[in-house]
Amino acid sequence: GYKRQLERPLLVYSDENIVVNIWSEELIKTEELAALICNKLGINYSDYVREEPLPEKMTLDKQPDVSRQYKLTGIVPSVDLSTGIDRVIAKLKNAWH
Repeated sequence: GYKRQLERPLLVYSDENIVVNIWSEELIKTEELAALICNKLGINYSDYVREEPLPEKMTLDKQPDVSRQYKLTGIVPSVDLSTGIDRVIAKLKNAWH
């Protein structure tokens, strides 16, 4: 299959108002993602994250579909979440220094 790495911001224009999952099909809870990022940054989760109850109609059962992402961009996620976070952190650190 065709894969390419996204190194720059990507703008996609569409005449439709649609939801596009920009991710991989790897599922992780929001608080687990926040904890992972805090851990990688060496910061205390409770100093930066405030957990709130879910809205009543919010469901915890998610099944992301990245087919629209591929259809619009041709991009297939090629790294796992942890590696992707490491790459973003490294790019941000380089940009800030």
